[in-house]
Amino acid sequence: MLEINLDAELWEILITLQLAEISTNLGEHGKTKELAISIEQMILKTDEGQLKRKPLAMLNARFNLGILFSSLGQMDKAYFWHKKTVKMCNKIFGMNVAHHITASCFRELARITFLHSDYNTAVWYADLSLKMIQNVHIGNYHPDVVKSLNVLFDIHWEQDDNELAMQIAEEALELSLKTSGMNKTNLAQVYTNLGKISSDTGSHSKAIRCLEEALRIDRELYQNKPSGNTAVSLEGLGISYWKARNYEMAMKYVQEALHMQENLYGKDTPRPNTAESLRILGYIKKDMGDHAEAVQYLEKSLSMMKLVFGGRVTDRMIDTIQTLQELGWMPK
Repeated sequence: MLEINLDAELWEILITLQLAEISTNLGEHGKTKELAISIEQMILKTDEGQLKRKPLAMLNARFNLGILFSSLGQMDKAYFWHKKTVKMCNKIFGMNVAHHITASCFRELARITFLHSDYNTAVWYADLSLKMIQNVHIGNYHPDVVKSLNVLFDIHWEQDDNELAMQIAEEALELSLKTSGMNKTNLAQVYTNLGKISSDTGSHSKAIRCLEEALRIDRELYQNKPSGNTAVSLEGLGISYWKARNYEMAMKYVQEALHMQENLYGKDTPRPNTAESLRILGYIKKDMGDHAEAVQYLEKSLSMMKLVFGGRVTDRMIDTIQTLQELGWMPK
């Protein structure tokens, strides 16, 4: 009788996770948030017996809950669940023994600490993730290797280490072309990264070609339906036009990215990517000389970042405040 109850509880968690994924894909943000809270409550009620009975299923449930909270912009909760999953992995498999769930958690922890501007910790997690996933898949071109490389790229690119960022992006492209049939999302992200670094180094034509390819892959992958990844590609293309000083095209693509995210997740839902689109629109408007509208975008971005990061001050927040001050803005 006890075993039936344990299986029933686990089954309910897994089904609810699937429902949350469907709600996310449908853009039903409120429903997704409710389901995430429900899943969290169910997982918190599980005991050691259930973890021992179905360890991989329970670990995957915890990891996916962390991913779900990330998609909702609740980064502190995402961090909590990924840390908790790593602790459980160490208990089950051994301290830092190579396992794909542990490696995936390290990768997501790298993403979160990167967003918090804690670059040293982010690099540490990303390196751990990369080394571990390479040990798990020795001799194989596994998509998770490319995912870890993409996170490493973001960290080094954000710190203006263009040479290392380019090396990482080129390595990721080589690997992702060998695994593209397995994961085209990775390939689109690699082209986005190559576009970003090419734009920063002044190769604007190459940047636009790479970002157009990323957008083409995403649109094909999602059958021209709105998606978070497509929005990222749109924003990247807009940024490349902005850096090439083609402000009209820049506004077009970044606004399309913003509208897509608002339609998917809700107009005022605090999310890192939505805040970033607002921030970029503010910078473009500033360069166009429309300072009043620039301030509106930047204020909204700053307010959203404060909600997302819960009192933490990130480099992008500081940069936004400094830009606002250049425009004569005074805090309300």
